[in-house]
Amino acid sequence: MTLETQRALPNEPDLQTIQTQIQERGSFCPVQWLIDTGLLPYPGYEAWRYGEHDFLTQAVECETGTLLALLQAGQRQAQALKLVSESTRYHDWRAEQSERELAFSRRAELSQLLSTRWLRSQDLPQLDLFMDSGTASAENGLIDTLCGRQWHEAEKAYSTLCEIAPNHNQLGRFETLVLYGKHMAANPVIESEWVADELAGLEHDIAPVAWELLRGRARDYLALAWQRLGHSLAASREPHIHPS
Repeated sequence: MTLETQRALPNEPDLQTIQTQIQERGSFCPVQWLIDTGLLPYPGYEAWRYGEHDFLTQAVECETGTLLALLQAGQRQAQALKLVSESTRYHDWRAEQSERELAFSRRAELSQLLSTRWLRSQDLPQLDLFMDSGTASAENGLIDTLCGRQWHEAEKAYSTLCEIAPNHNQLGRFETLVLYGKHMAANPVIESEWVADELAGLEHDIAPVAWELLRGRARDYLALAWQRLGHSLAASREPHIHPS
């Protein structure tokens, strides 16, 4: 890495940043970190998820060498915290392409770094009993499917969580998010007479639950809900509601 590249580097992911992301979201995910820092604008990330970019790196506002250095720094910090790496897959958000796995980069090293997330090892002594059980893994799996808009898989992940933790105090609220996701998939267009009710339900019932349960990843879930509502509002005759 040249001195010029070093001077151009944005702030690297430090220990505090990684610990905070794990506390809030259950893992340190380089893709989410790039979104948080603004190096990956959310519209660009969304375009990748909808198949408009062949590679995620096409949406990252950072030259390749700098990006590689940042991700390598994050990996070193995660290893210093003795986190465990896990490979992740991202799928196309288009319903007809939902099985298509998305690509991160032409470069193998960048792909590996971008597709890795870091979690606390379940055998670390400082973890509490909840995190030591399979409950955390099942919950994170459910969150992954909800934020990935994989509604059929989310339903299965929810059933798994029910089996592992039948007394989990958030089961009902997770079920609400699963059912609403299926509702959006089955009804991509909202009839004009139901627009006001959908807006009220999204604002008061769905969004607060999503922000609490899906942590910092709620935007992936809610963006579809707001887009669906916005498109329906544009065609609605509700004079007191504007698509914005």
